[in-house]
Amino acid sequence: MGAPDLAAAEVAVLRLFAERFVDLQPLLPPLEGEAVEGLPVIVEVDPLAARQPVAAPPFVVEGAIPCGQVTLLGAHGGCGKSFLALVLACHVALGRDLAHLRVPRPRPAVFASFEDGREVLLHRLRAICDAYGFDPALLAQRLRILDCVEAGALAEEVRRDGVTTLEPAAAVAALRQRIPDGALVVVDNASDTFAADENARRHVRAFMQLLRRELVKGDGAVLLLAHTPKDARKTGRESYSGSTAWHNSARARLSLTRDGDVLTLGVEKLNFGRLPPPLVLRVNDHGVPLPDAPRLPTAPVPADVNVLDAIRQAAARGQPIRAARVGAHPAGKVLHALLDGLHKRAEVEAALDRLLASGKVVTRVITTPSRNRREVLLPAASNSSNSSNPAFDATPSFDAPIDASNASNGAIGGTGDSTHALDASPLPAAPAESARQTGSDWLEIEL
Repeated sequence: MGAPDLAAAEVAVLRLFAERFVDLQPLLPPLEGEAVEGLPVIVEVDPLAARQPVAAPPFVVEGAIPCGQVTLLGAHGGCGKSFLALVLACHVALGRDLAHLRVPRPRPAVFASFEDGREVLLHRLRAICDAYGFDPALLAQRLRILDCVEAGALAEEVRRDGVTTLEPAAAVAALRQRIPDGALVVVDNASDTFAADENARRHVRAFMQLLRRELVKGDGAVLLLAHTPKDARKTGRESYSGSTAWHNSARARLSLTRDGDVLTLGVEKLNFGRLPPPLVLRVNDHGVPLPDAPRLPTAPVPADVNVLDAIRQAAARGQPIRAARVGAHPAGKVLHALLDGLHKRAEVEAALDRLLASGKVVTRVITTPSRNRREVLLPAASNSSNSSNPAFDATPSFDAPIDASNASNGAIGGTGDSTHALDASPLPAAPAESARQTGSDWLEIEL
């Protein structure tokens, strides 16, 4: 029997066993060294288990901090990563979403600061509570803040018999005692807790494994803060300092950059799903990073309001706008020019029609200083108060004919009335209640 025939026979036998649900495990030889003590533990995963639905790995913060893992947050010194990490810890403790970063449920949080002491931590926490409206009494039930400045590193290099190894320090056991099951543990930061060469790959991997093994309880997680190289932005280097083992050993990696008062939190690595969009935050006067609310454009002031305001200002200057709707300088064209093209000509015309129909704008026939009579537009409130203005006739005649010679003249007073010609200078500032606005103005929402 040739080799192909033998292979086909083996396949047929295996298929027969599978069809009859024969357990082949007893027929397989035991793994070499399986029962020998002292060998590394190797766990075999049964592929048949994939027949059943397998739940996706859970998250402490969806799309950013996976459960059971160490997540790395890198940023330059002074960017505000410690402040932001404390904000995240507060949100996790209370089960609050941070903008689009969803917190599935509240869970205990531990903020272990190896860099800043008690006073700094309390100052930041008070500022966060004020900015986000958190109740410190409620936070105290689920948030544990630890001043670890004097505790020393979590791991350090030890040299024995010419061999350098990384071993846990006493601070690991002390910290582990204060971690509840399922807690998010923020370790601030790597440079204060890793007393070894950050470029030594095997030591970095050992440290990350140590954090996962000792500080992750239940479905909790660790968020490790780390510094970014000074030239990271210029050279395009990654947002962590040292060996690539920092990146490779973390199941998720976040980066924080700062531009003035604007912070951008990005997820640069995530082994368990799609990368979420960056989170943009703005630092308030107390240093607290807050989600940067979308700057929505203010609703444009209706054309009716701006047209009425232009008519009111022209009348207040003694230069009321002629009511003629046709000719070389009809009312719509003049108003459109006065408003500097704020609204389309058709919108101005439509607004004027509505104002006239509602009675907010009226037409009057006035007598100019040159004794010409013409019909003008006036705000309704001005109808009974124009007697003090020499440009208006105290006893107007509403049925008086309009001087036809002025139909082609843009000046309100007509030919010879240069003292009342349309003023080309900008309109004075409008009252606050009718201030002109454009669609390019923005309203920043106060948080």
